[in-house]
Amino acid sequence: MRRLAIAALLLSSSPAAISCSHAGTPGARAPQAPVLPLAKVRLYESGVGYFERAGELQGGGAALPVPAAHLDDAIKSLVVLSKDGSIEDISFDSRLSPAVARARAGLPPDSEEDIDLGALLETLKGARVELRIADERLRGRLVDVVEVAPDEVGYLPVAPPAKKNSDKDKDSDAEAPKLGPQLHVTLLTVDGQFRRIEASQIAALRPLDEDRRRRFEAALAAQETAGSQSATTMTLDASTHGPVRLGYLAEAPIWRTTFRLVFTAEAATLQGWALVHNDTDEGWEGVTLELVNGRPDSFLFPLAAPRYERRDLETPPSELSSIPQLLVTTPDALWGDFADTWGGLSGSGSGYGSGGGAGFGGRGKRVPKMRQAQAQVTEGSSDLLNLGDLAAIAGATGEETETVFVYQARRPLRLGAHRSALVPFLHEAIEAAPIVRFGAFNAEARHAIRVVNNTHKTLPPGPMSIFGDGGFMGEATLSRLKPGERQYAEIGDDPDTELDTLDFKQRDRKEMVVFRGDALETHYIRTETRQLQFNNRSGREREVHLVLSVGRNAAVDGADGIDFDSAEGTPLVIFKVPPGKSKPRTLTVKRALRTRVQLDAVNEALLRELSDVDTLPAREREILQRTAAQAHKVEVAQAAASDVTAEIGTVGEDLERLREHLKALGDGEKGASKPLLARLLATEDRLQQLRQTQATATKAVARERDLLRDEL
Repeated sequence: MRRLAIAALLLSSSPAAISCSHAGTPGARAPQAPVLPLAKVRLYESGVGYFERAGELQGGGAALPVPAAHLDDAIKSLVVLSKDGSIEDISFDSRLSPAVARARAGLPPDSEEDIDLGALLETLKGARVELRIADERLRGRLVDVVEVAPDEVGYLPVAPPAKKNSDKDKDSDAEAPKLGPQLHVTLLTVDGQFRRIEASQIAALRPLDEDRRRRFEAALAAQETAGSQSATTMTLDASTHGPVRLGYLAEAPIWRTTFRLVFTAEAATLQGWALVHNDTDEGWEGVTLELVNGRPDSFLFPLAAPRYERRDLETPPSELSSIPQLLVTTPDALWGDFADTWGGLSGSGSGYGSGGGAGFGGRGKRVPKMRQAQAQVTEGSSDLLNLGDLAAIAGATGEETETVFVYQARRPLRLGAHRSALVPFLHEAIEAAPIVRFGAFNAEARHAIRVVNNTHKTLPPGPMSIFGDGGFMGEATLSRLKPGERQYAEIGDDPDTELDTLDFKQRDRKEMVVFRGDALETHYIRTETRQLQFNNRSGREREVHLVLSVGRNAAVDGADGIDFDSAEGTPLVIFKVPPGKSKPRTLTVKRALRTRVQLDAVNEALLRELSDVDTLPAREREILQRTAAQAHKVEVAQAAASDVTAEIGTVGEDLERLREHLKALGDGEKGASKPLLARLLATEDRLQQLRQTQATATKAVARERDLLRDEL
C-alpha cells in the first residue's frame, strides 16, 4: 500500500478524505511582549552569526523572535550584555521531537513507518468522534476497526459494474471485479446504537476531544519539513524598567566577497563587496553589520526539545494484575460447567512495547600500517648552503600583523526578510599592475595582474573582475592575502609575446659532504645559464614576469627585477621587453641543492669519487678516502653473504628434487631407496650448515656497516 502522510489523511481537500478540524473557537492568546529590536549582526566565515538586540524595558519584558531551527543555538549561547539589566527568566514554547509528538497522538513514533487509513483510525479507538456519511452525521465513540475478507461474515456486497449496451460490449466477456478486504468501523452512537460502517463510505471524520485534536496538530507540526523555518518566540521576563542588551549565536549564511580591480592612468583601485543574506522572517532595520574574516569554532547541541532518561522497572515479587478478577467473569464461570457435550475456548490479549536509545561517539577503521621502502637516493634543496632568500629580496614576505579583522559597513543596513544584498566593505588604492606572465620557459604567454596587499588588513578570498582600458580585462580569483603578500592572477591569453631559449648550460659545484640521519648528503650549487630572446608584437613596452621552478634559496643574475608569488610560493624574474624582437638576454640562476644517499647504498666507488672532487674541503676528502676502505670491507661482507644465500637456493632445489625422487620410488624394490635417502639426509645437513653460515655472514655485514657509520 502506498505510504500516506498524516497531513494528507487529516488535511486533504478531497471529498472522500478524512479531515480534522477545531470544534469551537480557541481561546484568545495572551498579549505578546514588544519585540526587542535587532541592533547588530556580525557574520563569520564558519556559517554562524552573532545577533545582538538592544532596547528599553517598560516593565513587561520583551520578545525575541527566533527561527525554530535556531532555538538550540540561542539557548546555548544567549548572553546578557547590559550591566544593570535585571532579567528574571527567558521562556519559550517547548519543542517536541517528531517521535514524541507522534507517540502522544497515538501514532507510531518512527516517522518513516507507514500510516494508512486503518492505522489512523486505530488511534481513535475509544474516542468521541463525529462521522459524516452521505447526508447523515453520526456522533459517538469509535469502538473498533477491523478488516473483513470477502469470505468472512459481515462482508458488505459490492454493486456490480454498470452494463454497456454496445454490441461490441455484449460480445465481450465481462470479467467479474476482484474483491478485496473491507475496512469496517464500529461506532457506539450517542443514543446507544452500535453501527457498523464501511470505511470507504466515510466522507469526513472529526475528533470531538479538544486535547486529542491538539495532539494531532502537534504531530503534524513536528513532522512538517518546513517547520524548522517557522518562527518561535523567546519571552524575556523582567519587571524592571531600563535599557537591556543581549546577544546570541545562530546559524547564518556565510558572507562571501567579490572584488573589482579598476585600472586607471593614475592608479589601481580595489573595490570589495560582501554578499550577505537575511534568511530569517524578520527584516533588518538600521542594523549595524559587521563582517569577520575568521572562523571561530561552533557546534550544534540539542537543548530545546525535552529529553528523558530511561529507568529500570522494579516489580513486586508476585505478579499482580491491573484488571479486577471478577470484572468480566464470575466464580461459577471460573469453576466451569463440566458439560460433556459442548466445549468452547475463547481468549484475547493485547500488548504494547516501545524502546529507544541514543549515543554519542564515532566509529572508525584502524588503518593498517604499511612498511614503505625508503628511496636510496633523493634530491632536494640544501639547508646548509645559503645563496639568499628570493622572497625577502622581492619584499614579498607578509607582515607579522593581526590577520583576523572585522569589516564594518559604513552605514546601518536595511534588509528585508529573505532578501540578499551586496554591501561595500572596501574601497582603497592598491598596488597592482597588468603584466605578461610565463609559467615556465616553454609555456605560452598569458595576460596577468600582479596584486600586492599594501593595506593594513588581510584580504579575504573571492572572485575578482578586472577593468581597464575602458572595458573588461578578465576575471581571476583572489587568494587570502596578508598585508605585504602578493599574488599573480592570469586573466587571458597573450598571442603578441613570445619567448625562445637559444642556449642552455648547466654546471654543478660540490661544496660540502655531511653524514646525518643515517644518510650521506652531498650539498652542491647548480648553475643554470640560459640565453633568452623575447618577441613583442604589441607595439609598446611589456613587463614580462617569468616563473622559476626553484625554491627561495637561490640567486638570480641577468634580469631587470625579482618578484615572488606568495600564493604559489614561487619566485619570478622580471624583464622589461621593448617592442619588436629583443636582443638575447642571458639569465643565470644558482640553486643550492643536495643529494641524499641512504647508508645501505653508500659504496666504495661513491666515496672514492667524492674524495677526488677538488672543490670539497681537504678534511672532508681525507675522511672520504679513509672510509672508502671500510666501504670496501662492507662490500666484501655483502658479497660473501650473497654467495651463501645463492648456495642456499641451489641446495634447496637439490633437496626438493631428491624428495620427489624418493616419493616416486614408493614401496618399490627394497634397498633401492637407501642411497637416495642417504643423499637426502646429507643435503639437509648441508642446508642447515649454510643457514648457520648465512646468519654469521649477515651479522658480519651489519658489523662492518656499523664501523662505516662510525667513521662517517
